[in-house]
Amino acid sequence: MSIEEIIAKTTIELPRSLTLEEAEKLINYIAKELPGNINYNASYYNSVFHGPDNGEISKQKGTANMTAIVNSLGNLAVFDSFQFKPPEEDTSKFSTIRFQIVPDWELSDYRPEVRQLWDEVREIVGQYFKQE
Repeated sequence: MSIEEIIAKTTIELPRSLTLEEAEKLINYIAKELPGNINYNASYYNSVFHGPDNGEISKQKGTANMTAIVNSLGNLAVFDSFQFKPPEEDTSKFSTIRFQIVPDWELSDYRPEVRQLWDEVREIVGQYFKQE
């Protein structure tokens, strides 16, 4: 299996880009619907600018980052990590979820329960956006 096929299996394209706050709402929804536990770290790179004319300070959100570990309550041995990835045109938002890829692994090297977890999260993300 090619790396492109593995990336397709481990990547969830979001129907629209999410802010960090919206991604946190999606995390909550996934945890509830799976059901499962999700531990995550979320942050923005922020910039504060001093205005040249009147000295006012302005703040701009830069690159957003969110990484998470999800495990199913149905089987605590089933877990994986993923990262929200930004679109190229706006790094302050997220457009995809990508599960961890192990270099040189074939799809068959990933445990079937982990591949099932990817599919369950993909389905839950789809449900989330249908409800919006």
